[in-house]
Amino acid sequence: MKPTTELFDLIKSLTQTEKRYFKVSASTHFKGEENKYLLLFDSIDEQEEYDEKQIKEKFKGERFVIQLHVVKNYLYNTILKILRSYTSEKNKVVELQSLIRNIEILYDKSLFSHCRKLIVKAKSIAIDYERYAELYQIIDLEKSLARSSAYADMKEKELDNLYKQQKTALDNLDNINDYWRLSTKAFLIKKKYGVPRNEIERKFFTKLLDDRLLKNESLATTYISRSIFHNIRGLNFHTLKDQANLLKECKSMIELMESNPLLLKKDNYISALYNLIIVQIDTGYYKEALQTIKKMRLVDSTSEALITRIFVTSYDTELNVYLKSGDFDKGVSIIPEIESGLKRYKNKINQESEMSMYYNIAYIFFGEQYFDKALEWINKILNKKDLSLRSDIKCYSRILNVLIHLELENFDLVETEIKSTKRFLEHNNFYNPTEKLLLDTLRIYINEKDSGKSELIEEFEYKLNKLSKDNSESEYFDFKSWARAKVKCLPMSDVIKQKGKKSGKQK
Repeated sequence: MKPTTELFDLIKSLTQTEKRYFKVSASTHFKGEENKYLLLFDSIDEQEEYDEKQIKEKFKGERFVIQLHVVKNYLYNTILKILRSYTSEKNKVVELQSLIRNIEILYDKSLFSHCRKLIVKAKSIAIDYERYAELYQIIDLEKSLARSSAYADMKEKELDNLYKQQKTALDNLDNINDYWRLSTKAFLIKKKYGVPRNEIERKFFTKLLDDRLLKNESLATTYISRSIFHNIRGLNFHTLKDQANLLKECKSMIELMESNPLLLKKDNYISALYNLIIVQIDTGYYKEALQTIKKMRLVDSTSEALITRIFVTSYDTELNVYLKSGDFDKGVSIIPEIESGLKRYKNKINQESEMSMYYNIAYIFFGEQYFDKALEWINKILNKKDLSLRSDIKCYSRILNVLIHLELENFDLVETEIKSTKRFLEHNNFYNPTEKLLLDTLRIYINEKDSGKSELIEEFEYKLNKLSKDNSESEYFDFKSWARAKVKCLPMSDVIKQKGKKSGKQK
């Protein structure tokens, strides 16, 4: 049976700081002869790829090698245990809860002066991190301290201030709860109606936006409330296809996060930046999208998962910018960086994201007329036999594959690929009017004389324009620009650029 690589993967995911912390802490977990765990840790850390035979050879004669799988499992769980301690030390919420417990213990022991020192620290953390439930609890403890001395150490104004602080904490909790109620209402409406199909269904979304709390951001008194405010409005504008207002909400969310660094969670920030990039691309703000992508790459993190996510998200969206703007040459220029990242984060990128990047790279090469390169990348998808996700990517990879072979004039192969692609699309419910029109046209095209090929593509372009917008446009491939490029004998990238200039789409 093939040795498991879980321990290797975990060790390789650790930052240098985490590794140092582990080694210092490990002395309390491993004693005496048990330093074998540290030796095993270092040996695995030195490997580029996990090689259990090498490990067994290095430690032959050591008793623990006989039950290496048991030792590996124990080391794996110990690393996780120490990491929990490491992250807890950085977590202010955990620190706050420990402070409250310590205050309660000290109060029970009548060490009131000790309590007061910890209360000052605990209140500061609770206020900074908007932990209003804990803040209410801390003020309760402060009031108990005041009662214990018969209010001798406090003036009336100070006592009144405690009342006001506790009431503010309660008001803020109520405010968060009110916005939470609205968020659940928005979720349930979205779940029930999805994309509104008529004016009656649209009114459920517009009516929610008329709620007093969603009309004015100043009514949201906390960071959490303001976050919910922008999330609800953004969700509704997205559903109503109101791109202008959706763009405003995405920008406002980023501004809110950046103005509150203590409360900013990096994974949420990356999600918010991604949402903004997508809307900027959809609305033609390509330069702004590229600036937002740069901002995403500047996010500093020690988390391998987040670093990997930043790589995938930023480069995939950058490719999308160039696909939409027609700057395919710029897309080609960043492919070496992407290849390097794909190797660096191997086994950390999920298959779905990996396939999306492969498709966009193939598309970029296709649009820039590097058809051999495009075929190389599309084959990375087609050769994935265990690909169980993203039927959309699988289907359009087959369509792009047909077009690549067409451009390479592999006409005998094209005929076979058309038949298998048709069957595949039908099986996956992707055989729509546009795809049917394309494959029917190509079937005739490969047997048509050269003199009639251009006229045939013109006819395809005409029929494509006659189809409804929903049937003729795809987010995966620009069929209209490809047809225009064939008719005009131009690179597809040039046609997309010209189209953008005429429509004023690029901003």
